[in-house]
Parts: sequence; C-alpha cells; structure tokens
Amino acid sequence: MYLNLKLERQLWEQGYQRVIGLDEVGRGTLAGPVTVGGVIINPGLPKIPRELQGVRDSKKMTALQRERTYQTLMHAGCLISATASSSARVVDRVGIVRAVELAMIQVVKNCLPPTLLFLTEISLCLYQFINVP
Repeated sequence: MYLNLKLERQLWEQGYQRVIGLDEVGRGTLAGPVTVGGVIINPGLPKIPRELQGVRDSKKMTALQRERTYQTLMHAGCLISATASSSARVVDRVGIVRAVELAMIQVVKNCLPPTLLFLTEISLCLYQFINVP
C-alpha cells in the first residue's frame, strides 16, 4: 500500500476533520514492548509530499529513513502526532492484541477529542475507542 490521500479525502468530504492513521511496531516479537504511533494530517494538504511517495512500511525503513519521513510529515502538514507503548509485562499479562489496543487508546487520547474516526492496519472494533474512560 502506497501513501495517498484518497481515503482521507473521502472522510474529510463526509465531515471528518481529524482522521488519525495508526501503526504499531513490536507485534511480531516474542518478548518486548509494542509501540503505536499516530499522525493526523492537515485536511488542507493538497497531496502527499514527493519525499513520502515511496513510503510503504516503516518496519522496512532504516532509522535514518524513518527520521527523515517524520521530519517531512512535521513540515508538510501533520497537525498532531503521538506515540505510546505497552510494556513486555503488559503484553504477557493481557496478550499482544489487547496490549496493542491499549497503546492505540493512549495515542488516540493524546491526539483527539472524543469524536473521531481513525484508520489502522489491524482489525479492531474502532468504536470501542470512542469515549474511553
């Protein structure tokens, strides 16, 4: 999947002004934390910057490539970004899927008011995140 704004534009046209894209890392490890990152892109962004055109999977990027991508996002129209982690202890206690969900909830809380819609690459019940206590 290549970066584009097709889905975001559809959601913006439906009235969603803040759409958060989420991605997790650490899900494949047997021991260790899982970390989730989230980004909200400015609805006025006309297109994906040229520097981001080839970005597909952050896990396949070098640390330098990820840092350059982050800097490009920050300068090109990213409104808000946040990260959160669930520790290895949490993963062991609640399982990997729930640990990722908990980190996603924290990212969403750090980014958005309670009325939201967000995109993720893993299947979750999205509505459980709305108005999380």
